[in-house]
Amino acid sequence: MKLNLLPTHVSKQGQAKTALIFSIVMVLASIVAAVLMNITSSKDLADAKKMAEDLKPQAQAAVDTAKLADAMLAGTAPFTVPAPTLQRNIQLAQAMQAHSPKYPELYGVVMDHIPSFFRLTSLQAQPAGDTAALVTMTGVIDTFQEYADLMLALLRIPGATGVTRTGFNVTDMFVPELITEDQVGTPIRPGQARVPSTPIDRLNAVIANAEAGTTGFSGVGNFGIDDPFLTKGAMPNSSEITVSVLIDGQPIKTPDPRASLRPVAGGGGGGGGMPAPGNTAPTPGRTPGTGSQEDE
Repeated sequence: MKLNLLPTHVSKQGQAKTALIFSIVMVLASIVAAVLMNITSSKDLADAKKMAEDLKPQAQAAVDTAKLADAMLAGTAPFTVPAPTLQRNIQLAQAMQAHSPKYPELYGVVMDHIPSFFRLTSLQAQPAGDTAALVTMTGVIDTFQEYADLMLALLRIPGATGVTRTGFNVTDMFVPELITEDQVGTPIRPGQARVPSTPIDRLNAVIANAEAGTTGFSGVGNFGIDDPFLTKGAMPNSSEITVSVLIDGQPIKTPDPRASLRPVAGGGGGGGGMPAPGNTAPTPGRTPGTGSQEDE
């Protein structure tokens, strides 16, 4: 049996020392933590201030942009045109730029289907409604068979719904009906006088035709004239015809700038709405809303 003969205050004194040491350690740890927190907070504050300084130009730029936007909407200095008007102008310009290749593309489609025997002298197109185009062309052919074949060739154009033609002159020789003065039926061309049957009258008719004929350069159809800007027309036995083709699926109607830019009530001096299809302002030498291409 072991007896604890130490007084009570001795054991409590040891516990007090342990608590004192632990308290000192805690105080030191708290001081170190406070110092570290102070250093970290100071560093974070400095970083935040630096970031704020770095972002200040961007924030000022945003404020300036907002002020410019307000001035643009109001049409005040430095802007003299309200934003809706600028937007309409931009949309009109974009619509006109998008429309620029419409005519060349249409001409390309048409040219791919023009046969080689048709010598084209002019080509032009104009809108025929919102989604169709009327292409009118003139050119030279030689025979009536080409006159018929040309119509079939043009009907092969994608979207072609109709072809009209005019201007063919029949120049083929034919045998006239027999009469008392002409029992032979010598072939002649349209407009020529009948050739008599008797030898003497026939000889006199040939001499008269020769004397009335052309004896020098006539320049028919501008051939033989040294001018590259003159369009070569039809030769004596050829025909210059006009052909029109109605092509669906070709929206070549141009934007109407006058209707788009016309001031309206309450528009603040702006334009009159979105760019709409329509005929453009007349241009010297050109029909409104049409494009043309001519051979030189």
